[in-house]
Amino acid sequence: MFKLSFEDPYYGDTELKAAKFADLCAEIAEHAHPQNGLQPCDIAGCDTANMMHHGFHRAAVASIASATESVVVGELYEKYPRLLTRKVTDKESDQWWAYVGPWSAKCPECWGMVYGDPEGRELHSGKCPYCGIEFDADARISEYADAVASEALDTMLWATTADIPEDADVSEVIRAVHGKSLSDLFDADDVPAAKREELREQCEDFVRSVWEMVREHEPRDLGHAFALTAGGWDAGFVGRFGKDSDRLGDAARTFTLPELYLYVAIGGLPAVDMCG
Repeated sequence: MFKLSFEDPYYGDTELKAAKFADLCAEIAEHAHPQNGLQPCDIAGCDTANMMHHGFHRAAVASIASATESVVVGELYEKYPRLLTRKVTDKESDQWWAYVGPWSAKCPECWGMVYGDPEGRELHSGKCPYCGIEFDADARISEYADAVASEALDTMLWATTADIPEDADVSEVIRAVHGKSLSDLFDADDVPAAKREELREQCEDFVRSVWEMVREHEPRDLGHAFALTAGGWDAGFVGRFGKDSDRLGDAARTFTLPELYLYVAIGGLPAVDMCG
C-alpha cells in the first residue's frame, strides 16, 4: 500500500493511499491541481488536466511540480524519489504526447495548443480554451478524407477500365465510341452520387482509424494504396509508407470497398456503377 500523509491548508490533516503507486499519483494530482482543488481545468487546454484525464498520472504530477510549488507534490517526491525520477516522468510524458499529439492542433488565432479526443478519434471542434474563438480543427481530417476518397475513386476507375476482356458485354460498344479508351470515357461524376458518398464515408473511417500514422503523408498516395488494398488487389501499401506499411495494409484489409462495373445504358452508351 502506498500512502502519503500531509497537512492540507483547507482540510487539515489528510492521508491519501492506494494499492498502486500510479493510483496514488492520481490521487495526489487530483488533490493538487488546481492548487485549491476547487476549479477543474479544461482538458482541451491544460496539459496537466489532460494527462490526468487519460491516465498518465506520473506525468501529471511532474507537470504540477514544474509549474507550481505544491506542498503535497513536494512531499510525494520526497517520500518516493526513486519512483518519480526524471527518466520515469519524461518517458510517461512522451507516451502521453504520442497518444494525444496526433489529435491536437494549434488555435489559428492565439496559437495555443488545443487537445482533441484520441478516444473518439476527433480533433478539437468548438471554442478555443485560451482565447475563446470558434474553430474546427477536425475539419482537417474530413478534408484529408475527401482527398483520399477522390484518389481512391480515380484508382478504382482506372483499375476497372484498364483491361476489359474481349468477351465483355460492353466491348463492342466501347470500341465504337469515337475510338476513345475507357480511361477517357469515365470520371468520378459518372458514378452515382449516393455510391460516391458511401465510398467517402469508408475512406473517412479508415483515415480516422490510422490518423496517427498517415497525417504527414499525401492523401493522394494514401487513397491510391487504400483503393488497391481494400478493393482486393492487395498491393497498395507494400513498402510505400516506411515502417507503417504493414500496419496500414492490415488496417485497409478490414475494409471492403464496393466494386465498380461497366454496363450498356439506355441509349447504347457504356456506363459505370458501383455495387457491394
